[in-house]
Amino acid sequence: MDGRGPARAKPPLPVHRERAGVRAYNKLQMSSVANVFKALTLTLSRITGRGDQIWAAILFLALISGCAQQSPVSQSDPPPATQPQAVDVDAQAMPPPPPPMPMPQVIDLAFFQFVVPAGTVSQNDQFWQNVSPAVDDDMADRLDRNGLRVGEAEVQDWKRFGKILGKAGAVVTSGHFLSIKAANQEIAMTPEIDDQTLFYFDQHGLAGDFYDHCQNIFSFTYGPSPRQPGSVRLELTPLIRSVRKHYVFTELNNESDVEFVNSQHLFDLGLSVDIPPGRFLLIAPSAQSQRTTSIGHQFLTQDAHAGRREILLVFLINPSPALITPATRPSTSNAAPPEFEHQ
Repeated sequence: MDGRGPARAKPPLPVHRERAGVRAYNKLQMSSVANVFKALTLTLSRITGRGDQIWAAILFLALISGCAQQSPVSQSDPPPATQPQAVDVDAQAMPPPPPPMPMPQVIDLAFFQFVVPAGTVSQNDQFWQNVSPAVDDDMADRLDRNGLRVGEAEVQDWKRFGKILGKAGAVVTSGHFLSIKAANQEIAMTPEIDDQTLFYFDQHGLAGDFYDHCQNIFSFTYGPSPRQPGSVRLELTPLIRSVRKHYVFTELNNESDVEFVNSQHLFDLGLSVDIPPGRFLLIAPSAQSQRTTSIGHQFLTQDAHAGRREILLVFLINPSPALITPATRPSTSNAAPPEFEHQ
């Protein structure tokens, strides 16, 4: 005692404990609990004018019970909102990969040209049995008046056609066009002619023209048929290419000539046909081809020493490799018609 009053006991320092690898500090001491109780008693005396320790005890117990009802938060586990969640990538609704681009199909368009005596095809009703129309009725009628006839048949029925052509002694010429699609392809039907006169029926009626130094050609375009897998669309049009020469004389009496090439497409006589797998297209002269100024006569007939000949065109897609034989390659001699075997 030094006259300053009783000495106050200082609270002990926090006790450092180690248990099972966990460090803890006991910071709350009994003296702190007594200080809180005294503070509550002093506060009640200021408010009510009474230092009632009973009310202070009630408030203290209420404070202790409220703190005890709070759920303790573990320091080792983060709050639920911050807990990492395992994500299964395979279970996620991933968008499907884009489908692979289809490889473009290379089309092997084979054509066969059969030269037979006149009337073997155009005047033979037996030849046109089991041949379905390749165009509508209006177009078929227009082609017939111009001396042309078209149709489609099954490859499996080719042996019947081959017997008729073989019996007539057909001369076969063949060729192939290999590409994904092609435009402005040509098949020459005649050599260069000095002159010719043509009269044809188009959608406006009868028309005609005279041509000098001309050549008759079938111009065609082919490619995959829209919305028909495996089929090939063939568009074919008669074409007359003529050459006209214009002679020019100079002051020194020198002569020079200028050539003008004119290609006339007869689009009103053009056809567009979808050739499905397993079928082939026939283009032949009709009975009206006997008229000498018709398209069928000028394009699909020939004059030979032994008599008149007519030409049959056959178009086939993706033929069997067995067709590419010496007998079916371009030839000027008689050869047996090929046997079609569609792949």
